[in-house]
Amino acid sequence: MRKFEALMHIKELGLNVGELKEFEYSEKAEMFKYARHLFKKFGGLIIRTDFPKHVTGKVPLNLPFISPCKDFRQFEEFVETHKEKFTYLLFQGCDYSKVILSAYVYLDELDRMHAEINDVDKINMRDAMKVTGHLKTLVIGPGAGYDDRLNKVRFQLIKAKIPPNEVVELSVFDANGVPTPVYKQFREGF
Repeated sequence: MRKFEALMHIKELGLNVGELKEFEYSEKAEMFKYARHLFKKFGGLIIRTDFPKHVTGKVPLNLPFISPCKDFRQFEEFVETHKEKFTYLLFQGCDYSKVILSAYVYLDELDRMHAEINDVDKINMRDAMKVTGHLKTLVIGPGAGYDDRLNKVRFQLIKAKIPPNEVVELSVFDANGVPTPVYKQFREGF
């Protein structure tokens, strides 16, 4: 499944993915207009890439991205460097100083949530989860513990009927004192 389709699936389940759109290079004028909107509203954007819809059989791993992009010129240069090679997923910018934690989580058969978190590093999720010295594991729910930063995540995953052992990647941000999860992707369970 393509990244954008996967994110739209997450959104359809009622989980927050933030403001985003996907563009092809041929839609450059609309893409730049949307990027200006994100810069104005959020002070920047996040750029992820995927293979165009007509490219099949390639796994979209380790594709170029910029997180965060705070300079419109950097965005323009990134697009002009890669042109038609990729599609461009433009997300609302985020203030990494407001990251509470980055996490991989999953529910078990008893609706307990197992989490591996990094609540130290205030950086993008991919990099935060590579800092193994700062990773912690938690179990949240009946017969286990509770964590105010993640209780909402557990409730949302149950409500969305996420199957047991399906790993979900997310970051939790402080939105005016309220822990607010932003979901990144699902991974196959184990």
